[in-house]
Amino acid sequence: MKTTKIDLAYAAGFFDGEGCIHMRPNGQIHIDMTQYDTRPLQYIQEATGSILRFRKNGKEYRLKTSNRELVVKFLKLVLPYLVLKREQAQLAIEFIESKLRGRIHEPNIREQYYERMKSLKRDRR
Repeated sequence: MKTTKIDLAYAAGFFDGEGCIHMRPNGQIHIDMTQYDTRPLQYIQEATGSILRFRKNGKEYRLKTSNRELVVKFLKLVLPYLVLKREQAQLAIEFIESKLRGRIHEPNIREQYYERMKSLKRDRR
């Protein structure tokens, strides 16, 4: 499947509504989307090049990854089309890319990113 802007916009819209960017206090970040119907998740998986793993969890189906490179790749693909999670995605990309460049995050720096992510999630309510 050749990915189009429409495919990425669909993935971003779905992720904005049904997805989540999780950041733990230790700095681990993962993304996921959950749905009872497999079709939207399969479509997104195909459109994004199978970046996210497909899993069944009881009655729910989930796309997720905690692989830093894949988190960044997915978020960069959908970033231009995100509305609700744009700032969270930008923060996650910034944090992960600084780790990938070899910058070691001291606990206080990780905590600042973690608190900022929590703040962005609270601001959506």
